[in-house]
Amino acid sequence: ELKQRRESGNGGSESTEKLEASKETDTIQILSARVTALEEQLACAKECIANLTTEDMSEDEKTIFLKKKAKVDNNTYYFTSYSHYAIHETMLKDTVRTKAYEDAIMKNSATLFKDKVVLDIGCGTGVLSIFAAKAGAKKVIAVDGSEIIREARNIIDANGLSGTITCVRGMIETLLEKEELPLGPGEKVDVIVSEWMGYALFFETMLPSVMKARDAVMDRVGGTMFPNKASIHLEGASDTWLDYWDDVHGIDMTPMKHRIGTELLVEGSVEIVDKENVSTNRVELVGFDLNTCKDTDLDFEAHFELYPLLSDNGNVVNGGRVDKLVISFDIDFDLPN
Repeated sequence: ELKQRRESGNGGSESTEKLEASKETDTIQILSARVTALEEQLACAKECIANLTTEDMSEDEKTIFLKKKAKVDNNTYYFTSYSHYAIHETMLKDTVRTKAYEDAIMKNSATLFKDKVVLDIGCGTGVLSIFAAKAGAKKVIAVDGSEIIREARNIIDANGLSGTITCVRGMIETLLEKEELPLGPGEKVDVIVSEWMGYALFFETMLPSVMKARDAVMDRVGGTMFPNKASIHLEGASDTWLDYWDDVHGIDMTPMKHRIGTELLVEGSVEIVDKENVSTNRVELVGFDLNTCKDTDLDFEAHFELYPLLSDNGNVVNGGRVDKLVISFDIDFDLPN
């Protein structure tokens, strides 16, 4: 339609043409992502048809089959969930985390970002890409596999940074395989910035995907992951809410404690633990140098010892009561500034 208007001399304003081109790009990327998802689902369906039952499969064949099926389901769930505004609002309102990224980027602008090439994996609304562009990066590639990439592109354009930041929709593994990242021949990435962390660091984590990009396109001499250090920690805490069941309207319901405890062992909860409820020391289970660690390093066993905390007057904090183990993580920007 745009071509016909141009040929007829009714092409409209330049801004209208840019808007049409932007919509066309959005549509192409959305359709491309849907085609990729359908291809994965079709491949899974073909396997299901070829193997109507797994009874005749060996254990290895069953494992491979189930992993492929789970991967398709997980990818669909993951990218669909990140298309909703609420999750992005929650992350942006986590001012401690967002400000930490902003400070680390801006305070190291001269040494790490000025005139550099930056890759933002899982860019969401594009906030980290915008920080990198403001820090002087000459090229920023913002990648996301969900439909939020459309809003990211519009946000970037509204802030006058579309000349520096290029938004690309897709899974980073697919983009690497098909060489669809906007990099010139032999061009490398100086900084890979990403907010890949999940609950307890590794739940729903994007780290393996980010590491693939690191190994494929990051400059191995002067390049860096951002952040570049991570560690997982453990501590014990008291939780008196279970005591509610000791007396419910004058009724002893303590048998409910066992049921609730059994359910909690199956699935952990995500919550804020107040400092006064912490009963033990905090130990580091494992640490990672994100510039060098391997995928196999992410599976680990760790021995640990917890000790009761003592108050200033020498008393055992919370009577030494430990109702739950609290997993937390630290992310570090181990940088000059």
